Amino acid sequence: MSGDRKRCYRIGLIGCQDVGKTTIATQILDYNDTIDEYPELFYYLKGCTDAKRCRLDARGYQDDATYREELDLRLHRHLDYVPMCHETSKTQFFIMDTQDPLDPLPGGVSVIRMVLQAEIGILVYSDDKMNVLDEDGQWIDRWKTCEHIHLARAFGVSKLVVAVNYMTHPRLGWNQERYDAVVAQLGIICVNAGYEVEDVTFIPVCGLYDMNVHTKVDRRVSKWWDGPTLLDAVDAFEIEQHQPSDPLRIIVTGQIIIEEKEFLIAKVESGSVHIGNMLLLMPDEVQVEVSSLLSDKNKILDSAGPGECVLVHLLGFAVGNQRKGLVLSSIEKPIQKGTEFIARLLTIKSPRNAGVFSVGFCSILLLHTAVEDCEVMELIDRINPRTGKPYPRKPSFVNFEQGNVVVCRLRVHRTICAENYSDFKKLGGFALSSKEKIVATGKVVRFPA
Repeated sequence: MSGDRKRCYRIGLIGCQDVGKTTIATQILDYNDTIDEYPELFYYLKGCTDAKRCRLDARGYQDDATYREELDLRLHRHLDYVPMCHETSKTQFFIMDTQDPLDPLPGGVSVIRMVLQAEIGILVYSDDKMNVLDEDGQWIDRWKTCEHIHLARAFGVSKLVVAVNYMTHPRLGWNQERYDAVVAQLGIICVNAGYEVEDVTFIPVCGLYDMNVHTKVDRRVSKWWDGPTLLDAVDAFEIEQHQPSDPLRIIVTGQIIIEEKEFLIAKVESGSVHIGNMLLLMPDEVQVEVSSLLSDKNKILDSAGPGECVLVHLLGFAVGNQRKGLVLSSIEKPIQKGTEFIARLLTIKSPRNAGVFSVGFCSILLLHTAVEDCEVMELIDRINPRTGKPYPRKPSFVNFEQGNVVVCRLRVHRTICAENYSDFKKLGGFALSSKEKIVATGKVVRFPA
């Protein structure tokens, strides 16, 4: 990195509902003294703890029940499109915290859109009565945490911090034995999802009282914890990103109207884009021109590079085109497209996913922002997870309950665009959903010639 320019990472706060994600995000902003820029969060923090009530009341916020009800909707809508900024001496972080509990898909489309943009994931886990592991290691919760870990890995979140929240809860009480049991169980799920041990960091926290978020927990409270805080852990990560010289790939995550102009909400995955560039909008192969670029904060840009989230206004784009799965790419090196591809799948081991995976199995494909009906056309190989090599016999089916790895050929009803996972993780990772459950995650291996 040249000059004094800071590296830029996006952090996605992942987790079930009411586990403390927004509380942790608010504590980070309060520490960075930028919470005044987010009035919804500012009010949210006011109701979190009496310790800060006097200081927050002095700033003119009043306790109004009607406003608080409206806040619940405004808060998540606000955070969905305006990431929160936090800076350290060497890194600029954009923190995204969103989850729509009404989404029909497992984990929510909003969670998928978030992990598509994030390089680092903070998985907030609450070990209270609503979300626990029993003595046999079975989940009492609805396996949402397991699905979130698999989704994060499938959609290219390369580093994961697991924040074990509510450590002041009577069930934990900063008890090291209970914390170690949670780490052991969640660690197995992270490894099964494909994470390396060094890519996952566990931190005990209490977001409500800022213990181990940015302020290290007092030794009088926890004598056994001598590790980093949550912010220290994410600041220590080194993440390899695509270069401006790579082929241009821009993932479109949504649309928004600004001053009667329709902009695409997008993230530059690789390459660089400039005003006036002629691009292809895939998979429809529509040639468009970049008319204007805006940053997250509506600042006018001349260009954007890898990792940046931007608003793009295009000439030649059909206003009202609501198709999901759009990607902008260079005309010279367009993204791959097709209706069939070879994939490597990992079936998720869960008591909710009973049954078999075989030819003719139908599900919903979640590939970057695409949501398409999908069918298994051929089972090619079943892979031995220990050796990484295929078994001698071609499989006729595999069992969901065993967490199998299988290479197969998938077909979708409409043309999609994607890249090989080895080249572009965000454009090659996907999940399969059936009956509102994530049943498998996968990688695009290749498109047929």
